Amino acid sequence: MKKRLLCAAAALLLLCGCSLEALREMDRPGGPFENDLDSARGYLLGQLRDKYGVEFSVVGEESLENYGPLAGATYTCDAAPVDDPERVTTALVSQTKYRKVRDDYARYFFREEAEAPARERLEGIDFVWFCAVELRLPQTSKTWNPEDDLRIFLETSGAYLDIKVYLEEGKTDEEYAGQILDLLENVRELNANSRMSVLESEKEYLYWGIVTALGEAPTPLPTKEEILEQMEISRMM
Repeated sequence: MKKRLLCAAAALLLLCGCSLEALREMDRPGGPFENDLDSARGYLLGQLRDKYGVEFSVVGEESLENYGPLAGATYTCDAAPVDDPERVTTALVSQTKYRKVRDDYARYFFREEAEAPARERLEGIDFVWFCAVELRLPQTSKTWNPEDDLRIFLETSGAYLDIKVYLEEGKTDEEYAGQILDLLENVRELNANSRMSVLESEKEYLYWGIVTALGEAPTPLPTKEEILEQMEISRMM
């Protein structure tokens, strides 16, 4: 509905000699911040401070996009606590739909506890040359705290483990497919959903897939034949 109204307003303004660019620059009355970087930045940082109880500052890229008087402006940036600048979060607010800040900062509360079992399990597999594990979280307006239960967080927040596994070079496709299936079985034993990439040393991707371990109906693992097929497709890309 809003899109139709915006299109109608744009058409009317164009007929009246007003450009679409001019429409985009028009203010949206009643927004929580003005259509300028200083106002948007201050609003977002204040939202983060109220949400987590610490002062934040912008530490990376920032962007303010104005979508006109109906949709309003959206501001995004990379921010981090003033006293802990390594904990960078990408955050977003808007004058309309997302007035409550959306960010992925809460992953830092749980990452050590969530990542350690995966790293320990994978590093104990003899054919794994190297692995990297990182907890990721979709931007959310929900407030999570360090005291919250890890399992509830992993089950309900959309968080997942981003896993990259590097295998030794020189194996046949059949051998790699067997190793990948073994990896998938190990990852499914973790109490977290995962996105797993498998590479041959540092040269090329062998496999990419989602492993759903939580929820009422975890997805079945691929067969060895399906893994071989995906390996073939990966090499063609």
